[in-house]
Amino acid sequence: KNSSLGEMISQLGQYDIPVPPGFATTSKAYWDTIEASGVKFVIKSELKLLEEGKKSLSDVGRTIRKAVSESPLPPDLEAAIFDYYQELSVRCGEEDLS
Repeated sequence: KNSSLGEMISQLGQYDIPVPPGFATTSKAYWDTIEASGVKFVIKSELKLLEEGKKSLSDVGRTIRKAVSESPLPPDLEAAIFDYYQELSVRCGEEDLS
């Protein structure tokens, strides 16, 4: 996502097309969340079921997506996202960007 944002800024900026500012988390933050939440175990076990032919790809994908979307963020990551969101809101002159 961050790469796409950077590409849009560089490509569209030359045509004076505004691109709203934003921020993204790192892949390390993603993997730290996967590890801390126990989702890594779900991914491994679901992929094993897929390899064994016991579950379909769509069922495995659905289970993994649900596990990821329901897993809580580590408190330090949640705080960092909140802080960057607040900073972005100030930069945009808005109290709440949502």
